[in-house]
Amino acid sequence: MKSIMFLMLLAPTVSIAAALILTPGQAMKAVIPTANGYAIADMGGEGVTQVMDVGGMTAIVGPNAPATFIIPDAGSATPEMLIPLPGTDIGLPVE
Repeated sequence: MKSIMFLMLLAPTVSIAAALILTPGQAMKAVIPTANGYAIADMGGEGVTQVMDVGGMTAIVGPNAPATFIIPDAGSATPEMLIPLPGTDIGLPVE
């Protein structure tokens, strides 16, 4: 009886999921396509993680962590010091 109830609850999710992630010893996860990425729904009640394209970068927003952004081709950017460190020569007098 419990198996039938579980399958009845699972049926609507499976019908819209592109894939299911099965990990032994953990709750099943469903990968659901969205307009600009996909969502990973944890069926154990841990929440939904969104993976989306936002203006050329990938944003990952989960229920238990701060948002993460993946910026492609950021290797060409050179960081600049806003406050000069002692002993550095950037054209300013060092006291």
